[in-house]
Amino acid sequence: MFVSLSEAFTVTQEGNLDNFFLRFLGTEPFQESLDVCISELSNLQVELYKMEQYQLARETLCKLHIIPASSHQSSSLSNFPSTPQIAMREQREDQVGPEFSTTFPSPQPPEVTDPSVCSSEVLKVTILSDEWKSLKGGLSTFNRELAIHLARHSQVQVTVVLSSECGEEERTAAGKHGVTIVVAEKLRACSPQEELFFPPKDLVIDAVIGHGVKLGRQAQKIRESHKCKWVQVVHTAPAELGMYKDYTKAVAQGEEKNKREVSLCELADLVMAVGPKLKSFYSTRLRSCDKEQDVVEFTPGIMEDLTDVKQSPKENDVFQVLMFGRGDDEDFKIKGYDIAAEAFASHDLKNDSYHLTFVGAAPGKQDEVAAKILKHGISKNQLSVEEYIEDRNLLKQLLRRMDLVIMPSRTEGFGLTALEALSAGLPVLAGYNSGFSKALQKVEFGEHYVVYSDKPQDWSKAIKSVRQKEREKRLNEMQRLRASYKQKYNWAEQCEILVREMKKKVFC
Repeated sequence: MFVSLSEAFTVTQEGNLDNFFLRFLGTEPFQESLDVCISELSNLQVELYKMEQYQLARETLCKLHIIPASSHQSSSLSNFPSTPQIAMREQREDQVGPEFSTTFPSPQPPEVTDPSVCSSEVLKVTILSDEWKSLKGGLSTFNRELAIHLARHSQVQVTVVLSSECGEEERTAAGKHGVTIVVAEKLRACSPQEELFFPPKDLVIDAVIGHGVKLGRQAQKIRESHKCKWVQVVHTAPAELGMYKDYTKAVAQGEEKNKREVSLCELADLVMAVGPKLKSFYSTRLRSCDKEQDVVEFTPGIMEDLTDVKQSPKENDVFQVLMFGRGDDEDFKIKGYDIAAEAFASHDLKNDSYHLTFVGAAPGKQDEVAAKILKHGISKNQLSVEEYIEDRNLLKQLLRRMDLVIMPSRTEGFGLTALEALSAGLPVLAGYNSGFSKALQKVEFGEHYVVYSDKPQDWSKAIKSVRQKEREKRLNEMQRLRASYKQKYNWAEQCEILVREMKKKVFC
Protein backbone atom coordinates (compact mmCIF):
# COMPACT_ATOMS: atom_id res chain seq x y z
CA MET A 1 0.00 0.00 0.00
CA PHE A 2 1.62 3.24 -1.15
CA VAL A 3 1.36 6.69 0.42
CA SER A 4 0.79 10.07 -1.19
CA LEU A 5 1.05 13.39 0.64
CA SER A 6 -0.56 16.71 -0.21
CA GLU A 7 1.54 19.77 -1.04
CA ALA A 8 1.34 20.93 2.57
CA PHE A 9 3.90 18.23 3.43
CA THR A 10 7.51 18.45 2.30
CA VAL A 11 9.59 15.28 2.51
CA THR A 12 13.02 15.94 4.01
CA GLN A 13 16.17 15.01 2.12
CA GLU A 14 16.49 11.78 4.07
CA GLY A 15 13.02 10.62 3.01
CA ASN A 16 11.86 9.21 -0.31
CA LEU A 17 8.19 8.59 -1.14
CA ASP A 18 9.01 6.51 -4.22
CA ASN A 19 9.96 3.50 -2.09
CA PHE A 20 7.76 4.27 0.89
CA PHE A 21 4.90 1.81 1.44
CA LEU A 22 2.98 -0.09 4.09
CA ARG A 23 2.57 -3.86 4.10
CA PHE A 24 0.03 -6.10 5.83
CA LEU A 25 1.11 -9.70 6.46
CA GLY A 26 -1.35 -11.59 8.61
CA THR A 27 -1.30 -10.29 12.20
CA GLU A 28 2.34 -9.22 12.22
CA PRO A 29 2.84 -5.51 13.02
CA PHE A 30 4.49 -3.37 10.36
CA GLN A 31 5.99 0.02 11.12
CA GLU A 32 7.47 2.62 8.82
CA SER A 33 8.25 6.29 9.28
CA LEU A 34 9.04 9.25 7.10
CA ASP A 35 10.40 12.65 8.13
CA VAL A 36 8.39 15.56 6.76
CA CYS A 37 8.04 19.29 7.27
CA ILE A 38 4.63 20.98 7.34
CA SER A 39 4.51 24.21 5.36
CA GLU A 40 0.88 25.16 6.05
CA LEU A 41 -2.12 23.65 7.83
CA SER A 42 -4.99 24.27 5.42
CA ASN A 43 -4.40 21.21 3.24
CA LEU A 44 -3.04 18.34 5.32
CA GLN A 45 -4.02 15.17 3.49
CA VAL A 46 -2.61 11.65 3.34
CA GLU A 47 -3.76 9.25 0.63
CA LEU A 48 -3.27 5.48 0.83
CA TYR A 49 -3.45 3.70 -2.51
CA LYS A 50 -2.40 0.57 -4.32
CA MET A 51 -1.15 0.15 -7.87
CA GLU A 52 -0.39 -3.16 -9.49
CA GLN A 53 2.80 -3.62 -11.48
CA TYR A 54 2.67 -2.21 -15.04
CA GLN A 55 -0.55 -0.35 -14.32
CA LEU A 56 -0.79 3.39 -14.99
CA ALA A 57 -3.88 4.01 -12.86
CA ARG A 58 -3.89 3.66 -9.10
CA GLU A 59 -6.72 2.64 -6.79
CA THR A 60 -7.35 4.91 -3.84
CA LEU A 61 -7.98 2.94 -0.65
CA CYS A 62 -8.62 5.78 1.76
CA LYS A 63 -7.75 9.38 2.56
CA LEU A 64 -6.92 11.03 5.86
CA HIS A 65 -7.90 14.70 6.11
CA ILE A 66 -6.09 16.29 9.04
CA ILE A 67 -7.97 19.41 10.14
CA PRO A 68 -6.98 21.59 13.12
CA ALA A 69 -9.73 21.72 15.75
CA SER A 70 -9.36 25.41 16.58
CA SER A 71 -7.98 28.64 15.22
CA HIS A 72 -5.46 28.63 18.06
CA GLN A 73 -4.11 25.30 16.89
CA SER A 74 -4.13 26.44 13.25
CA SER A 75 -1.92 29.38 14.07
CA SER A 76 0.84 27.40 15.70
CA LEU A 77 2.66 24.32 14.55
CA SER A 78 3.71 23.63 18.13
CA ASN A 79 0.11 22.75 19.03
CA PHE A 80 0.05 20.03 16.39
CA PRO A 81 1.39 16.58 17.34
CA SER A 82 4.53 15.80 15.40
CA THR A 83 3.41 12.21 14.82
CA PRO A 84 -0.26 11.22 14.68
CA GLN A 85 -0.94 8.19 16.87
CA ILE A 86 -3.87 5.98 15.91
CA ALA A 87 -4.94 3.33 18.42
CA MET A 88 -7.53 0.57 18.20
CA ARG A 89 -10.01 0.37 21.05
CA GLU A 90 -10.88 -2.93 22.63
CA GLN A 91 -13.58 -4.47 20.48
CA ARG A 92 -16.89 -5.18 22.16
CA GLU A 93 -18.86 -8.31 21.41
CA ASP A 94 -21.69 -6.36 19.79
CA GLN A 95 -19.36 -4.56 17.39
CA VAL A 96 -19.15 -5.74 13.80
CA GLY A 97 -15.75 -4.26 13.14
CA PRO A 98 -12.96 -2.40 14.90
CA GLU A 99 -13.38 1.16 16.10
CA PHE A 100 -10.59 3.69 15.74
CA SER A 101 -9.64 6.76 17.69
CA THR A 102 -6.89 9.28 17.28
CA THR A 103 -4.90 11.50 19.59
CA PHE A 104 -6.05 14.50 17.50
CA PRO A 105 -8.96 16.53 18.88
CA SER A 106 -12.28 15.95 17.09
CA PRO A 107 -11.98 17.74 13.75
CA GLN A 108 -14.40 20.53 13.00
CA PRO A 109 -15.37 21.26 9.38
CA PRO A 110 -14.04 24.58 8.14
CA GLU A 111 -16.62 27.33 7.81
CA VAL A 112 -15.52 28.17 4.26
CA THR A 113 -14.48 25.49 1.78
CA ASP A 114 -10.96 26.17 0.59
CA PRO A 115 -10.34 25.05 -3.04
CA SER A 116 -6.90 23.83 -1.99
CA VAL A 117 -8.49 21.43 0.54
CA CYS A 118 -10.78 19.76 -1.99
CA SER A 119 -8.17 19.63 -4.76
CA SER A 120 -6.72 16.29 -3.63
CA GLU A 121 -9.98 14.40 -4.07
CA VAL A 122 -10.00 11.68 -6.73
CA LEU A 123 -12.25 12.82 -9.56
CA LYS A 124 -14.34 10.14 -11.27
CA VAL A 125 -14.87 11.24 -14.87
CA THR A 126 -17.17 9.59 -17.40
CA ILE A 127 -16.82 10.40 -21.11
CA LEU A 128 -19.63 9.65 -23.57
CA SER A 129 -18.42 8.39 -26.95
CA ASP A 130 -19.46 6.48 -30.07
CA GLU A 131 -16.42 4.23 -30.16
CA TRP A 132 -12.89 3.70 -28.86
CA LYS A 133 -11.28 3.50 -32.28
CA SER A 134 -11.47 6.27 -34.89
CA LEU A 135 -13.78 4.64 -37.43
CA LYS A 136 -16.05 7.69 -37.39
CA GLY A 137 -13.39 10.37 -37.64
CA GLY A 138 -12.07 13.25 -35.59
CA LEU A 139 -14.64 13.27 -32.77
CA SER A 140 -13.79 9.70 -31.78
CA THR A 141 -10.06 10.46 -32.03
CA PHE A 142 -10.37 13.45 -29.74
CA ASN A 143 -12.48 11.60 -27.17
CA ARG A 144 -10.00 8.71 -27.06
CA GLU A 145 -7.00 11.00 -26.63
CA LEU A 146 -8.81 13.02 -23.98
CA ALA A 147 -9.62 9.84 -22.03
CA ILE A 148 -6.03 8.57 -22.24
CA HIS A 149 -4.46 11.79 -21.05
CA LEU A 150 -7.01 12.48 -18.31
CA ALA A 151 -6.37 8.96 -16.98
CA ARG A 152 -2.69 9.83 -16.57
CA HIS A 153 -3.63 12.45 -13.99
CA SER A 154 -2.90 11.03 -10.55
CA GLN A 155 -6.21 12.27 -9.15
CA VAL A 156 -8.55 11.19 -11.95
CA GLN A 157 -10.30 7.91 -12.73
CA VAL A 158 -11.73 7.69 -16.26
CA THR A 159 -14.60 5.61 -17.60
CA VAL A 160 -15.71 5.79 -21.24
CA VAL A 161 -19.32 4.81 -21.92
CA LEU A 162 -19.71 3.67 -25.53
CA SER A 163 -22.83 3.56 -27.66
CA SER A 164 -21.46 0.73 -29.82
CA GLU A 165 -20.11 -2.75 -29.20
CA CYS A 166 -16.51 -3.00 -28.06
CA GLY A 167 -14.20 -5.94 -28.58
CA GLU A 168 -11.81 -7.38 -26.04
CA GLU A 169 -8.87 -5.96 -27.97
CA GLU A 170 -10.20 -2.42 -27.54
CA ARG A 171 -10.91 -2.96 -23.85
CA THR A 172 -7.37 -4.22 -23.35
CA ALA A 173 -5.92 -1.25 -25.26
CA ALA A 174 -7.93 1.17 -23.14
CA GLY A 175 -7.01 -0.66 -19.95
CA LYS A 176 -3.30 -0.24 -20.68
CA HIS A 177 -3.92 3.50 -20.45
CA GLY A 178 -5.88 3.20 -17.22
CA VAL A 179 -9.24 3.75 -18.94
CA THR A 180 -12.28 1.60 -18.15
CA ILE A 181 -14.73 0.95 -20.99
CA VAL A 182 -18.42 0.40 -20.38
CA VAL A 183 -20.88 -0.32 -23.20
CA ALA A 184 -24.34 1.17 -22.81
CA GLU A 185 -27.11 -1.33 -22.12
CA LYS A 186 -29.07 -2.38 -25.19
CA LEU A 187 -32.66 -1.18 -24.96
CA ARG A 188 -35.59 -2.06 -27.18
CA ALA A 189 -36.62 0.50 -29.80
CA CYS A 190 -33.74 2.80 -28.81
CA SER A 191 -30.91 4.00 -31.01
CA PRO A 192 -27.32 3.57 -29.75
CA GLN A 193 -27.12 7.27 -28.92
CA GLU A 194 -30.40 7.12 -26.99
CA GLU A 195 -29.00 4.25 -24.93
CA LEU A 196 -26.29 6.61 -23.67
CA PHE A 197 -29.00 8.37 -21.65
CA PHE A 198 -28.87 5.40 -19.27
CA PRO A 199 -25.36 4.49 -18.09
CA PRO A 200 -25.14 1.77 -15.40
CA LYS A 201 -26.91 2.86 -12.22
CA ASP A 202 -23.99 1.71 -10.06
CA LEU A 203 -21.44 3.75 -12.04
CA VAL A 204 -20.09 6.45 -9.73
CA ILE A 205 -19.73 9.72 -11.63
CA ASP A 206 -18.37 13.04 -10.39
CA ALA A 207 -18.31 14.69 -13.81
CA VAL A 208 -19.79 13.53 -17.13
CA ILE A 209 -18.28 14.88 -20.36
CA GLY A 210 -20.63 15.22 -23.33
CA HIS A 211 -19.64 16.38 -26.80
CA GLY A 212 -21.78 18.56 -29.04
CA VAL A 213 -25.51 17.92 -29.48
CA LYS A 214 -24.87 14.34 -30.58
CA LEU A 215 -23.14 13.24 -27.37
CA GLY A 216 -24.07 16.12 -25.08
CA ARG A 217 -27.85 16.02 -24.79
CA GLN A 218 -27.56 12.77 -22.80
CA ALA A 219 -25.43 14.48 -20.16
CA GLN A 220 -28.27 16.69 -18.93
CA LYS A 221 -30.19 13.56 -17.91
CA ILE A 222 -27.12 11.81 -16.49
CA ARG A 223 -26.38 14.83 -14.30
CA GLU A 224 -29.80 14.34 -12.73
CA SER A 225 -29.74 10.54 -12.47
CA HIS A 226 -26.17 10.24 -11.15
CA LYS A 227 -25.99 13.47 -9.13
CA CYS A 228 -22.90 14.69 -10.94
CA LYS A 229 -21.60 17.74 -12.79
CA TRP A 230 -21.82 18.16 -16.55
CA VAL A 231 -18.99 19.31 -18.83
CA GLN A 232 -20.13 20.20 -22.35
CA VAL A 233 -17.48 20.02 -25.10
CA VAL A 234 -17.93 22.05 -28.30
CA HIS A 235 -15.88 21.33 -31.43
CA THR A 236 -17.84 23.04 -34.23
CA ALA A 237 -19.50 26.38 -34.96
CA PRO A 238 -22.68 25.34 -36.85
CA ALA A 239 -23.63 28.92 -37.72
CA GLU A 240 -20.38 29.30 -39.69
CA LEU A 241 -20.71 25.89 -41.33
CA GLY A 242 -24.18 26.74 -42.64
CA MET A 243 -22.81 29.70 -44.61
CA TYR A 244 -20.71 27.38 -46.80
CA LYS A 245 -23.22 24.61 -47.45
CA ASP A 246 -24.96 24.59 -50.83
CA TYR A 247 -28.25 22.84 -50.10
CA THR A 248 -31.58 24.60 -49.49
CA LYS A 249 -32.01 26.34 -46.12
CA ALA A 250 -28.46 25.48 -45.09
CA VAL A 251 -28.03 28.82 -43.30
CA ALA A 252 -31.32 28.43 -41.43
CA GLN A 253 -30.41 24.90 -40.37
CA GLY A 254 -26.97 26.07 -39.27
CA GLU A 255 -28.58 28.74 -37.11
CA GLU A 256 -30.94 26.19 -35.56
CA LYS A 257 -28.07 23.78 -34.82
CA ASN A 258 -26.13 26.64 -33.29
CA LYS A 259 -29.04 27.48 -30.99
CA ARG A 260 -29.13 23.88 -29.78
CA GLU A 261 -25.38 23.87 -29.11
CA VAL A 262 -25.61 27.13 -27.17
CA SER A 263 -28.67 25.96 -25.23
CA LEU A 264 -26.76 22.91 -23.99
CA CYS A 265 -23.80 25.11 -23.06
CA GLU A 266 -26.11 27.35 -21.04
CA LEU A 267 -27.37 24.38 -19.03
CA ALA A 268 -23.98 22.73 -18.47
CA ASP A 269 -21.86 23.28 -15.36
CA LEU A 270 -18.75 23.88 -17.46
CA VAL A 271 -18.09 24.44 -21.18
CA MET A 272 -14.91 23.18 -22.81
CA ALA A 273 -14.08 24.62 -26.24
CA VAL A 274 -11.65 22.73 -28.49
CA GLY A 275 -9.08 25.32 -29.52
CA PRO A 276 -8.85 29.13 -29.37
CA LYS A 277 -11.28 29.83 -32.21
CA LEU A 278 -14.21 28.06 -30.55
CA LYS A 279 -13.28 29.52 -27.17
CA SER A 280 -13.86 32.97 -28.66
CA PHE A 281 -16.97 31.90 -30.59
CA TYR A 282 -18.83 30.38 -27.64
CA SER A 283 -17.67 32.94 -25.09
CA THR A 284 -19.38 35.57 -27.25
CA ARG A 285 -22.56 33.52 -27.73
CA LEU A 286 -22.86 32.84 -24.00
CA ARG A 287 -22.62 36.46 -22.89
CA SER A 288 -26.42 36.68 -22.94
CA CYS A 289 -26.69 33.68 -20.62
CA ASP A 290 -28.41 34.44 -17.28
CA LYS A 291 -25.48 32.94 -15.41
CA GLU A 292 -21.85 33.78 -16.13
CA GLN A 293 -20.89 30.57 -17.93
CA ASP A 294 -17.31 29.35 -17.65
CA VAL A 295 -15.68 28.45 -20.99
CA VAL A 296 -12.36 26.60 -20.78
CA GLU A 297 -10.10 26.48 -23.83
CA PHE A 298 -8.63 23.04 -24.50
CA THR A 299 -6.15 22.92 -27.39
CA PRO A 300 -5.16 19.33 -28.28
CA GLY A 301 -1.49 18.45 -28.03
CA ILE A 302 0.72 16.34 -30.28
CA MET A 303 -0.65 12.85 -31.02
CA GLU A 304 1.94 10.66 -29.33
CA ASP A 305 1.11 7.52 -31.31
CA LEU A 306 2.17 9.29 -34.53
CA THR A 307 5.49 10.70 -33.32
CA ASP A 308 7.30 7.45 -34.15
CA VAL A 309 6.64 7.82 -37.89
CA LYS A 310 10.08 7.68 -39.51
CA GLN A 311 10.20 10.10 -42.42
CA SER A 312 12.76 9.38 -45.12
CA PRO A 313 14.95 12.34 -46.14
CA LYS A 314 15.03 11.10 -49.75
CA GLU A 315 13.18 13.21 -52.30
CA ASN A 316 10.15 11.84 -54.17
CA ASP A 317 10.27 12.19 -57.94
CA VAL A 318 6.67 13.40 -57.76
CA PHE A 319 5.72 15.84 -54.99
CA GLN A 320 3.01 14.03 -53.02
CA VAL A 321 0.26 16.16 -51.46
CA LEU A 322 -2.34 14.65 -49.12
CA MET A 323 -5.84 15.90 -48.26
CA PHE A 324 -8.31 14.24 -45.86
CA GLY A 325 -12.10 14.29 -45.86
CA ARG A 326 -15.32 12.50 -46.75
CA GLY A 327 -15.91 14.30 -50.03
CA ASP A 328 -19.69 14.41 -49.71
CA ASP A 329 -21.81 17.28 -51.03
CA GLU A 330 -22.43 18.74 -47.59
CA ASP A 331 -18.75 19.26 -46.77
CA PHE A 332 -17.28 19.80 -50.24
CA LYS A 333 -17.15 23.59 -50.12
CA ILE A 334 -16.58 23.83 -46.36
CA LYS A 335 -13.46 21.67 -46.53
CA GLY A 336 -12.14 23.55 -49.56
CA TYR A 337 -11.84 20.52 -51.84
CA ASP A 338 -12.60 22.80 -54.79
CA ILE A 339 -9.79 25.14 -53.70
CA ALA A 340 -7.28 22.28 -53.74
CA ALA A 341 -8.46 20.93 -57.11
CA GLU A 342 -8.34 24.37 -58.75
CA ALA A 343 -4.91 25.01 -57.24
CA PHE A 344 -3.67 21.88 -59.02
CA ALA A 345 -5.31 23.13 -62.22
CA SER A 346 -3.30 26.37 -62.04
CA HIS A 347 -0.18 27.06 -64.08
CA ASP A 348 2.15 26.49 -61.10
CA LEU A 349 1.00 22.94 -60.35
CA LYS A 350 -0.57 21.65 -63.56
CA ASN A 351 2.13 19.15 -64.41
CA ASP A 352 2.88 15.53 -63.58
CA SER A 353 5.48 16.41 -60.95
CA TYR A 354 2.69 17.21 -58.46
CA HIS A 355 0.13 14.66 -57.26
CA LEU A 356 -2.90 15.05 -54.97
CA THR A 357 -4.15 12.09 -52.91
CA PHE A 358 -7.60 12.39 -51.35
CA VAL A 359 -8.23 10.00 -48.43
CA GLY A 360 -11.51 9.55 -46.61
CA ALA A 361 -14.15 8.55 -49.14
CA ALA A 362 -16.81 6.13 -47.95
CA PRO A 363 -16.26 2.55 -49.18
CA GLY A 364 -17.51 2.25 -52.75
CA LYS A 365 -17.81 6.04 -53.17
CA GLN A 366 -14.30 6.66 -54.52
CA ASP A 367 -15.47 7.12 -58.14
CA GLU A 368 -18.20 9.53 -57.09
CA VAL A 369 -15.80 11.66 -55.05
CA ALA A 370 -13.21 11.62 -57.84
CA ALA A 371 -15.80 12.87 -60.34
CA LYS A 372 -16.66 15.83 -58.08
CA ILE A 373 -13.01 16.81 -57.69
CA LEU A 374 -12.21 16.42 -61.40
CA LYS A 375 -14.93 18.96 -62.25
CA HIS A 376 -12.64 21.65 -60.84
CA GLY A 377 -9.91 21.25 -63.43
CA ILE A 378 -7.34 18.91 -61.92
CA SER A 379 -6.15 16.28 -64.41
CA LYS A 380 -6.85 12.59 -63.84
CA ASN A 381 -3.17 11.66 -63.75
CA GLN A 382 -2.65 14.08 -60.84
CA LEU A 383 -5.40 12.68 -58.62
CA SER A 384 -5.91 9.58 -56.46
CA VAL A 385 -8.96 8.93 -54.27
CA GLU A 386 -8.84 6.38 -51.45
CA GLU A 387 -11.29 5.26 -48.79
CA TYR A 388 -11.12 6.19 -45.12
CA ILE A 389 -8.25 4.54 -43.23
CA GLU A 390 -9.35 2.87 -40.01
CA ASP A 391 -6.03 1.35 -38.95
CA ARG A 392 -3.53 3.77 -37.36
CA ASN A 393 -0.59 1.70 -38.66
CA LEU A 394 -1.89 2.10 -42.22
CA LEU A 395 -2.23 5.82 -41.56
CA LYS A 396 1.43 5.94 -40.55
CA GLN A 397 2.42 4.19 -43.78
CA LEU A 398 0.42 6.74 -45.76
CA LEU A 399 2.05 9.68 -43.98
CA ARG A 400 5.52 8.28 -44.75
CA ARG A 401 4.72 8.37 -48.47
CA MET A 402 3.69 12.02 -48.48
CA ASP A 403 5.55 15.31 -48.76
CA LEU A 404 2.82 17.68 -47.61
CA VAL A 405 -0.63 17.64 -45.99
CA ILE A 406 -3.06 20.45 -46.83
CA MET A 407 -6.22 21.54 -45.01
CA PRO A 408 -7.77 24.26 -47.22
CA SER A 409 -10.99 24.48 -45.18
CA ARG A 410 -12.96 27.70 -45.48
CA THR A 411 -13.97 27.20 -41.86
CA GLU A 412 -12.92 24.56 -39.35
CA GLY A 413 -13.63 24.27 -35.63
CA PHE A 414 -10.14 22.93 -35.05
CA GLY A 415 -8.70 20.53 -37.63
CA LEU A 416 -7.30 17.33 -36.15
CA THR A 417 -6.06 16.07 -39.53
CA ALA A 418 -3.56 18.93 -39.70
CA LEU A 419 -2.47 18.19 -36.13
CA GLU A 420 -1.98 14.52 -37.03
CA ALA A 421 0.30 15.54 -39.90
CA LEU A 422 2.34 17.78 -37.61
CA SER A 423 2.52 14.97 -35.04
CA ALA A 424 4.03 12.70 -37.71
CA GLY A 425 6.63 15.36 -38.55
CA LEU A 426 5.14 16.06 -41.98
CA PRO A 427 4.89 19.58 -43.47
CA VAL A 428 1.37 20.98 -43.31
CA LEU A 429 -0.50 23.96 -44.76
CA ALA A 430 -3.74 25.01 -43.06
CA GLY A 431 -6.44 27.51 -43.93
CA TYR A 432 -6.48 30.63 -41.78
CA ASN A 433 -10.06 30.21 -40.51
CA SER A 434 -9.44 27.14 -38.35
CA GLY A 435 -8.77 26.54 -34.69
CA PHE A 436 -5.53 24.75 -35.56
CA SER A 437 -4.27 27.79 -37.46
CA LYS A 438 -5.21 30.11 -34.61
CA ALA A 439 -3.20 27.89 -32.28
CA LEU A 440 -0.32 27.64 -34.75
CA GLN A 441 -0.05 31.43 -34.98
CA LYS A 442 0.91 31.50 -31.30
CA VAL A 443 3.78 29.07 -31.89
CA GLU A 444 7.21 30.22 -33.05
CA PHE A 445 7.37 30.07 -36.89
CA GLY A 446 3.87 28.57 -36.93
CA GLU A 447 2.33 31.36 -38.99
CA HIS A 448 4.53 30.35 -41.96
CA TYR A 449 2.33 27.25 -42.36
CA VAL A 450 -0.96 29.17 -42.42
CA VAL A 451 -2.43 30.19 -45.80
CA TYR A 452 -4.28 33.49 -45.40
CA SER A 453 -6.46 33.08 -48.47
CA ASP A 454 -9.24 31.01 -50.03
CA LYS A 455 -7.98 31.68 -53.57
CA PRO A 456 -6.66 28.63 -55.47
CA GLN A 457 -3.75 30.60 -56.96
CA ASP A 458 -2.52 31.53 -53.48
CA TRP A 459 -2.69 27.89 -52.42
CA SER A 460 -0.78 26.78 -55.51
CA LYS A 461 1.98 29.27 -54.70
CA ALA A 462 2.11 28.08 -51.08
CA ILE A 463 2.38 24.43 -52.16
CA LYS A 464 5.08 25.26 -54.70
CA SER A 465 6.98 27.25 -52.06
CA VAL A 466 7.09 24.20 -49.77
CA ARG A 467 8.49 22.05 -52.57
CA GLN A 468 11.28 24.49 -53.36
CA LYS A 469 12.97 23.52 -50.11
CA GLU A 470 14.89 20.25 -49.91
CA ARG A 471 12.93 17.47 -48.22
CA GLU A 472 15.48 17.02 -45.44
CA LYS A 473 15.31 20.73 -44.63
CA ARG A 474 11.51 20.62 -44.65
CA LEU A 475 11.49 17.72 -42.23
CA ASN A 476 13.98 19.39 -39.90
CA GLU A 477 11.82 22.51 -39.81
CA MET A 478 8.79 20.44 -38.91
CA GLN A 479 10.70 18.75 -36.10
CA ARG A 480 11.37 22.17 -34.61
CA LEU A 481 7.79 23.31 -35.17
CA ARG A 482 6.44 20.14 -33.54
CA ALA A 483 8.68 20.70 -30.51
CA SER A 484 7.52 24.32 -30.23
CA TYR A 485 3.88 23.32 -30.54
CA LYS A 486 4.32 20.65 -27.87
CA GLN A 487 5.90 23.17 -25.54
CA LYS A 488 3.00 25.60 -26.05
CA TYR A 489 0.17 23.05 -26.07
CA ASN A 490 0.68 19.74 -24.31
CA TRP A 491 -1.95 17.31 -23.11
CA ALA A 492 -0.74 17.22 -19.51
CA GLU A 493 -1.08 20.96 -18.96
CA GLN A 494 -4.39 21.16 -20.81
CA CYS A 495 -5.76 18.30 -18.70
CA GLU A 496 -4.47 19.90 -15.51
CA ILE A 497 -6.45 23.05 -16.27
CA LEU A 498 -9.57 21.05 -17.09
CA VAL A 499 -9.26 18.90 -13.95
CA ARG A 500 -8.83 21.98 -11.79
CA GLU A 501 -11.99 23.54 -13.22
CA MET A 502 -13.97 20.31 -12.85
CA LYS A 503 -12.88 19.95 -9.23
CA LYS A 504 -14.07 23.46 -8.47
CA LYS A 505 -17.50 22.45 -9.72
CA VAL A 506 -17.57 19.04 -8.04
CA PHE A 507 -15.87 19.51 -4.67
CA CYS A 508 -15.81 23.23 -3.87
